[in-house]
Amino acid sequence: MRELENTLKRALVMCAGNVLLPEHFPALSRNTASPATMAPTSFENRLYALLRERVDDCIESGATTGLLQVEIRSAVERLLFELVLRRTRWNRSKAAEIFGINRNTLHSQMEKYGIQNR
Repeated sequence: MRELENTLKRALVMCAGNVLLPEHFPALSRNTASPATMAPTSFENRLYALLRERVDDCIESGATTGLLQVEIRSAVERLLFELVLRRTRWNRSKAAEIFGINRNTLHSQMEKYGIQNR
């Protein structure tokens, strides 16, 4: 039962819309699901705790803007792009390679999130 709960929680966090799809359950879709592959990692546990805190704040404040997912996704993407750029010493080619995108797309993301070499 705990495995199912963890799998559903993970899928809900990764889901971009209001409908859960097979791609939100990668371990199940590959027929490789096992207790070891479905148990959350410590990274997932920490991320879940942070997300739960933000969701609880949103619910307690009565916020009904419908933008919680957009806010969280935007914050995570911005932080991830900035972190990778910093760790690669602002080497855009290396950062783009890490993300599996081209440099133009990386540049667009940097503009979108206001990331500048500081």
